[in-house]
Amino acid sequence: EVAGSPAALAPLAVAATFLASVVLVGCWIYRASANAHALSADMTIRPAWAVAWFFVPFANLVMPFQAMKETWRESHEAAGLYDQAETPLLAWWWGLWIAVNVLGNISFAFGGTTSQPLEGAVYVDLLHAALNVPLCLLLIRLMRRVADTQRLARNASAFL
Repeated sequence: EVAGSPAALAPLAVAATFLASVVLVGCWIYRASANAHALSADMTIRPAWAVAWFFVPFANLVMPFQAMKETWRESHEAAGLYDQAETPLLAWWWGLWIAVNVLGNISFAFGGTTSQPLEGAVYVDLLHAALNVPLCLLLIRLMRRVADTQRLARNASAFL
């Protein structure tokens, strides 16, 4: 590959896009958790930990889900939407999150940085990429629903 060619720059573009996504989603999770704290005294996971748990080994398998579940529940209850305080949307999002991360680790182990990836690595990569699409769509839907609910709760509390 020639330095500066599109093929040589593609990994940098992917890495930059990934990093930007991590920062932006992390900022949103922090803000949504902080908003939920303002709406409810029943929150137990602080906004900074709602983000930080993603980076703590082993705890990152459960705690980010718990933080998002708490943010969802308290936001919906503050808006008076008690019938929507529980949703399968969170479980689907988290299940896909875990699956995509496991597949990403397997893909790295199969192909790693070697020039001769193990046979079958391409199929793991394809499945990883394919599952990323619904994962991202579910995250966008989750983010919109929490934001809309928090807006509703904030406006409702203004008229109490």
